[in-house]
Amino acid sequence: VVLVFLDDALNRWGLTALSAIIAALVVYLPNLALVAIIVGVGFLISGSLEARVSETLAEEGVTRARVIGKAVKGAVLTLVFALALWQLQFAREIVLAAFVICFGSIGVAFALGVGLGTAKAIQQGTSNLFRHTKDEG
Repeated sequence: VVLVFLDDALNRWGLTALSAIIAALVVYLPNLALVAIIVGVGFLISGSLEARVSETLAEEGVTRARVIGKAVKGAVLTLVFALALWQLQFAREIVLAAFVICFGSIGVAFALGVGLGTAKAIQQGTSNLFRHTKDEG
């Protein structure tokens, strides 16, 4: 409220440059408030996920449960900060390109992992299939 009156006062005094800065700040304040909410909720969610993942993996006997929990927290916070940058309208194209590259890389890594991990099973399955067709024919 004070900034709106300050903007009007600066206009009346003829300080239009300062008035324009104040007007831009007034328009930008809701974005800053939303970013504060996004980051706050993101920290709460990431902390909760870290604790739950660490506890669950520790109960299952995974040796590096805390490290995996910290990795989950880092991944969530990365997403939160990217959303914050997006909301602030700061380098939107760069943020979008980074996410496309990251998710594309994860998809390729998953496909390679599944493909290479199942290659031997597929090879055995096809060789068994051909053996059965030879035996029948």
